Amino acid sequence: MIFELSRKIKNKKLVGIDFSERAILFAKAFNYGNGSEFICGDVNDIKGNYDVITMIETLEHIPDDQINDVVHSVHNLLPQNGRLVISVPTTNNPLNSKHYRPLYTTPLT
Repeated sequence: MIFELSRKIKNKKLVGIDFSERAILFAKAFNYGNGSEFICGDVNDIKGNYDVITMIETLEHIPDDQINDVVHSVHNLLPQNGRLVISVPTTNNPLNSKHYRPLYTTPLT
C-alpha cells in the first residue's frame, strides 16, 4: 500500500507500522529509496498525529479481547478531521489459520 501511495503522494510523510519484524523488513526492502518510514512495534506505543490511517486486512489478526483497545489507540492518533480506512476479508478471501475470526462485510445497497 505504501509503495503505491508513494508514487502518487509526494508532499506527505508515509509511515508503515506493523507488529511483525518480518513484515517491516519486507516493506523496507520493497520501498527502498522512496522516503517512507517503517516502525516495528505495537500501535499502543506510537506517538504523533496522522491525517489518514489505513488498517488493511488487519482486524482479523487481532484477538477479540484486544480489538477495542487497538481501534481506540488508532483513533487517538488521528486529528479531529482525520480519516481511518479499514478493509477486512470478504467471502472472496475465506478465513485462514492466521485469522481470529471471519470479518465478512455485506454489500451496501
